[in-house]
Amino acid sequence: MGEVVKKIQCPKCAAEGRDNTGDNLVVYADGGAKCYGGGCSYTVPKSGQALAHHHLSSIKETKKPKMSIAEVEAFPILHDPNRKVRKEVVELYGIRSSCSEESGEPVKTFYPYTTEGGKPVSYKVRDNANKKKMFNTGKLPGLFGKGACNPATTQRLMITEGEEDTLAAKTILWGVKIDVVSLPNGATLDAATKSDLGFIEQYKEVYICTDADAPGLDVSKELADWLSGAVQVKVLGLDPDVGKDAGDYLVAGQDNAFKMCIKNAQKFEPDGIVNGQDIKIEDLLKKMPEGYAIPFDGMNDKLHGIRKAEIITVCAGSGIGKTTLVREIAKALIELDLSVANVALEDQMEVAAQALLALDMNIPLPQFRVNPPSKSDIQTSYDKLIANGKTFFYKHFGGLNVDTLMPKLYHYARSSGVDFIILDHLSMVVSGSASSNERKDIDTLMHKLAQMVVETGVGLIQIVHLKRTSGDKSFAKGGEVELTDLRGSAALEQLSWAVVGMERDQQGDDTNAVSVRILKNRTWGFTGLCDSLTYVPETGRLITAVAPPPELGDSDELGI
Repeated sequence: MGEVVKKIQCPKCAAEGRDNTGDNLVVYADGGAKCYGGGCSYTVPKSGQALAHHHLSSIKETKKPKMSIAEVEAFPILHDPNRKVRKEVVELYGIRSSCSEESGEPVKTFYPYTTEGGKPVSYKVRDNANKKKMFNTGKLPGLFGKGACNPATTQRLMITEGEEDTLAAKTILWGVKIDVVSLPNGATLDAATKSDLGFIEQYKEVYICTDADAPGLDVSKELADWLSGAVQVKVLGLDPDVGKDAGDYLVAGQDNAFKMCIKNAQKFEPDGIVNGQDIKIEDLLKKMPEGYAIPFDGMNDKLHGIRKAEIITVCAGSGIGKTTLVREIAKALIELDLSVANVALEDQMEVAAQALLALDMNIPLPQFRVNPPSKSDIQTSYDKLIANGKTFFYKHFGGLNVDTLMPKLYHYARSSGVDFIILDHLSMVVSGSASSNERKDIDTLMHKLAQMVVETGVGLIQIVHLKRTSGDKSFAKGGEVELTDLRGSAALEQLSWAVVGMERDQQGDDTNAVSVRILKNRTWGFTGLCDSLTYVPETGRLITAVAPPPELGDSDELGI
């Protein structure tokens, strides 16, 4: 008859107490209409006045009508025989069906959602001709099938992804002491399911049997994570070549294969929880490698170089020389044939590249920028430090925040495969946040950075600022740096593997003398003064001035 305009309630069916879904009568663009309800022959001839003539235009159109419990329970206890569900299971779960008057076949299936005592409080309704066409007669109170369960005598519970899977699993396991329920809303861990945690906790063992597809596997892990702290959880691994769910296994006659899936179900362990029996003794005997050498003898000696998969935090007052120190380290790493990403947020990309060239050529950066050397003069340094295919920079345009920075850092670590990232400096990222809570922003960023280095194995050397001080503590006058001086969140201290502080008296007799103090040293233990450096204005370099001081600081190395 042409294009479908809408679906409405069939007046003939309605008069006979049928078409409770209100969509049996299909209305076409040419004015005609036909009822597709089972056993109904109601039709409207093709005519522009047909709807008005048959008073159809006044019929209320409803997509998801409400039905009372009494109306549903007028239908018989019955289920689609093609599903092969045992009669006893249909009766146990109280499944009802409305049937075609012509064929007697089930047209709609009603799944009762009950209290634990078995009293129905709502029904989910499925159109057997269109399996995706479903509605509820009321709010679903939690898991499907609770009324058929007896946790007092049954120690095991299986959770499936759908009502039909519950019926199929129970049919296959008929006679086996295991209760079966279903998630109420498909592959999702929602509030309705979570409301039944108390019910689930009555069991000693829970089997999760969701569909063998992407949504099913995702909710399976989410559900197992949620339950693992309350009960012992095992996860079934269904073979999609046999069937993606319990219903497929039942229809295919693969009862034994399904039971084998239960037998082979894996005990779930949340991520990060490892049984000591699974740790190989050979792994415990592996020697920890030395870190990569840096050009400062005292730091190198006490930190044993710097390593990948760690965060090294460098802190100092404004103008003390933090950036110069990390540039020297970056240059040394590049010369060791390592790949380095330079994320300089206070400078433009070209300045960050010029700084490396200036260091290599022993030219102060301001002089290099004001009076650049010739192309031939910088070619060797350029090839070695900039155009080697392993050195990366970040071209930024301001407005950087955590959400824009982290994907770029992950790209350096994964796609570009860099060994180390130099982040100068962390405070610039936080200042780009719309939040006014600096402590919380730094805390969030540090946790993301720590997760990144662990996940990817990249090393991170970052610069952070200190709190403002005055008087004897003034960092501009060489005040001693402590961990409590780190500006912002305690996560800076907690999540860094090592924290290095720098001290310089910008107003004293020797303004180029720099002391380096290790404030945290998770791996080796030493803290305290470790290096005396000198800034050489003629070359723009930061070099070791004297041998490291003899004091051991707050704690010696841990006997290593």
